[in-house]
Amino acid sequence: MENFQVIPDAPESRSDPTPNWQTTMTQILWGLALSTLTLEIPLLQELLSFLGLLLLYLGFRAIRRENKWLFRCYVFTAVRCIALVPMFALNATIFQNQFYTSALGYLTNLASMFLVLVTLFSLWRGLLQLRKASGVKASTRAAGGLVVWYVGLTLLSVVGVIGLFGFLVLIILYVFCLYRIFRFSQAVTTAGYPLPRLRAWLSEGRFALCFTGCILVGVAGGFLFFHSYSMDWMLLSAPPSSQEQEIKEKLRDLGFPDTVLNDLSMEDLQDCQGAQQVVVDEYTRSFEEHTTSDGKVPQLHLTGIGVQLSEEPERWKLIHHFQWEDSPAFYGTESFQLTPAYTNTSYWIPAEDAVHGRLLYDDNGATFVSPYARLEKASYTYDSIFWGQQTNSDWFASFSLPRQGSNHRGYVAYSVFPTSPGETVWIDSWVQYTHQTSRFQYPVLTATDHQQKSPSLGAGRPFSTVQTMLQFAP
Repeated sequence: MENFQVIPDAPESRSDPTPNWQTTMTQILWGLALSTLTLEIPLLQELLSFLGLLLLYLGFRAIRRENKWLFRCYVFTAVRCIALVPMFALNATIFQNQFYTSALGYLTNLASMFLVLVTLFSLWRGLLQLRKASGVKASTRAAGGLVVWYVGLTLLSVVGVIGLFGFLVLIILYVFCLYRIFRFSQAVTTAGYPLPRLRAWLSEGRFALCFTGCILVGVAGGFLFFHSYSMDWMLLSAPPSSQEQEIKEKLRDLGFPDTVLNDLSMEDLQDCQGAQQVVVDEYTRSFEEHTTSDGKVPQLHLTGIGVQLSEEPERWKLIHHFQWEDSPAFYGTESFQLTPAYTNTSYWIPAEDAVHGRLLYDDNGATFVSPYARLEKASYTYDSIFWGQQTNSDWFASFSLPRQGSNHRGYVAYSVFPTSPGETVWIDSWVQYTHQTSRFQYPVLTATDHQQKSPSLGAGRPFSTVQTMLQFAP
């Protein structure tokens, strides 16, 4: 006779691992909060956007079979996740600011805003259908309120009249809408309405790892291959002609420093033929905070030179030269910003020749020369602590220097003449040199971007800026 033993039922688990509407909607609401509200803090804003989109995707993936509107939320969020990978990679390159300020960047921002709007609208319609299917009486008007809230936020941002009080009101309204949606999900869960059953081919953890890995690969590629300008370095082999030697001797007699004289192009030397007088101003800045591996302190030597080319009519050639002594490590981009003498006064006006210049460095006894990657006039707007929002227009020489070689240097030059000859008006020409002190920054800014967004002086990371001027009365 066989004996049968009755095995008691296993005790219920204290925590039910099965997801429900409340937990899934909580995930979605956190995703909305993190991906919609942005903070103007580098890296933190990108991190919150990444986490928000990840939570949104995983949340909508779990409920995409409930109705067609929630499926659309899933599709729109998947598109945003796919687009996030190249955008994060772009932010690790020196071209990101150029892209976002272009027409294509503007259209990309519009497309991103449109995707957010249609996602919120689809969420509202999807929750309406969920309310009918579950039979709960809780309202879904808060989801429609999110659509109105986002449209209002967009319009106010375009007009630029939000202010601190308006910002606080918007935050309170946004949190209230999210809370009401959370209460709706609680009601659906309490009513016992189940989540749609589906089999995911990739678990949440594995998807998060794959998503993170794609972004990290893109960011690493941007840092490695697109962190500096492509420069056109060529060997400087042509010896100076006898005419150039004669011009140099005359300029030396007038006090023109050799360190700058030997770097001038043939065109600039010929322009100085018959010079009347030379005015020189020199300044050296030591970078103790960026001592090289062999214990040397990099020094940036800045020289401003005014050359009177003629008396009648009066014409001056102004040259700003920089030279690195014991060169530091060059991590990406450099910038030489010029505020010409004719910027802040109507007395001096530019001659026909535009601002121009070139770069040089020495390596194994040879000298290499290159034009600037960009040398252009640009208008920019920045916020001043004392004067509020200011708009300036300056010249920017953007470039990258090689890590090999020594005696890295360069210059910019331009000519001016007076509108009222015979009057004595000071020549006042300013330059700012910005050096990149670290490769690690995200999103990546070029030295020129840094000068235009925060034109402040001093040492720091990832940029240090030095300012000097050439001032004299002719």
